[in-house]
Amino acid sequence: MTTILPRFVAVCRGAAKNELANVLAKCGVSRPFVVTDPFLASSGKAQAVVEQMGVAAAAVYSDTVADPTSDSIDALAAAIKASGADGVVAVGGGSPIDSAKLAVVLAEFGGACRDYKAPVATDATPRTPLIAVPTTAGTGAEATRFAVATDSETGEKMLCAGAAFVPTAAVVDAALADGAPQGLTADTGVDALCHAMEAFVSKRHNAFADGFATVALQEIGRALEPAAADDPAGRDGMAKAAFDAGVAFSASSVTLIHGMSRPLGARCHVAHGRANAVLAPLVTEFSLAGAERRYDHVAACLGVSGGAAALPDHLSSLNDALGVPSLASTLGERGVDERAFEDLVPTMAREALASGSPNNNPVIPSQADIEQLYREIYHAGAAEGRLAAASAA
Repeated sequence: MTTILPRFVAVCRGAAKNELANVLAKCGVSRPFVVTDPFLASSGKAQAVVEQMGVAAAAVYSDTVADPTSDSIDALAAAIKASGADGVVAVGGGSPIDSAKLAVVLAEFGGACRDYKAPVATDATPRTPLIAVPTTAGTGAEATRFAVATDSETGEKMLCAGAAFVPTAAVVDAALADGAPQGLTADTGVDALCHAMEAFVSKRHNAFADGFATVALQEIGRALEPAAADDPAGRDGMAKAAFDAGVAFSASSVTLIHGMSRPLGARCHVAHGRANAVLAPLVTEFSLAGAERRYDHVAACLGVSGGAAALPDHLSSLNDALGVPSLASTLGERGVDERAFEDLVPTMAREALASGSPNNNPVIPSQADIEQLYREIYHAGAAEGRLAAASAA
């Protein structure tokens, strides 16, 4: 097992104020290019981070998009090259951070995003330092060797992997998530839960990843619901857990939940964390038989009595407690009705398999299995959480 981590890591409340300038100095950055998103720019949250850098920004770029596309990343890469910056600071959730990761690679090595998609592994590290400052607790992008973007020509959601995508530094400050909406906190928090759980049950699990996954799951079990209620201690716990879960899956892998969520996001425009949340109960039940002891451990870490068998219902109950709507409701909000969804199912199943993530699942699915899971999840709703409900219908 070989993995790579950020060179400098600061994880504590107040890290942006107390550590960011020092981290930039350690990375040799005196003229940073700041990448953020339109909301963080307009709300002043990005500017508050910029004011803690201790150096003037070469530029503040806020034209990232919620689901990064190859076109949006090409534009960002061109802006970075033209700026004369000697480093990049990415402020935001997974989308600005993934955008910055990919743009730094394109700016230095050239080519197009699709040239870097899995199974290609890009391990040459860029000379330009990238400092990730997450404002949500979920994606773990500040710790991982992955970046995700949608091909603007084909609509495919591409996973890009390798040491090139690991940030030079991560400054993780839970205070930056204070006041975030409950829905966003829930979606990103369940994303972190899935990272840790999938890393632990993956066929690529290892002792290094297991340790980080275990600590993350224990913290998520304590902190996720308080964080959704905007409790500072819950926010602190989830910020650390999201980082630890990112390390875990970067050293192991994700599995079928993420394999299915990427096409759902690309084709139906469902936020990544929400896609994972609605998929998790039924996909977990499908997978239990392949790693029952490991799922027992996941359940224990989350504080679930009853072991692996109780985990799918717990995930459904957690979705309900956090206010996560069903897949059908989520798609309805985006104008995707049942017929449109059904038309997309075969394509999404093919893309899920092509990503490689399902091959790491405790039970390796066929395309037919994935198509059936998409359909059952659509009809079951987030609060059902049992394959038996669909099979008994």
